[in-house]
Amino acid sequence: MKRRHFLSMVGATVAAGVTGCASSADDGGGSGGIPAAGTNVRDVPVGSLGSTGSRILLGRDAGGLYAMTSVCTHNQCDLSVYGTLSDSGISCRCHGSGYSRNGDRVKGPAIASLKHFKVDVAADGTISIDASTVVDATVRTAVA
Repeated sequence: MKRRHFLSMVGATVAAGVTGCASSADDGGGSGGIPAAGTNVRDVPVGSLGSTGSRILLGRDAGGLYAMTSVCTHNQCDLSVYGTLSDSGISCRCHGSGYSRNGDRVKGPAIASLKHFKVDVAADGTISIDASTVVDATVRTAVA
């Protein structure tokens, strides 16, 4: 299974910031980061998972768009910087926690899954994420 480090990029508009997310100092581990999340639906292909640049990950699967925090639930390391993405999920390089591509906790020391947020798509395809509205991890925003 091929692993790759995320690339730090800017994507969707975030309507409200995530509170309580501590930032991590650079550990010298390289640029790291999650691939770009598009700002428009046409820029987010099915199967993608990307960073919005605001400690939020934006993904798209067969069901539609979803957004979740990029802050590891163990020690608040930013997965968009200290995470590694593979076909099977996300690994936190800080302390080894693991999550599925949907944010489900699969390996400790993290004890909780990543929180998901409301995603809206405007008529022109522009994506916005409301980080003040937590939704179930199964919620998807349909894409026409």
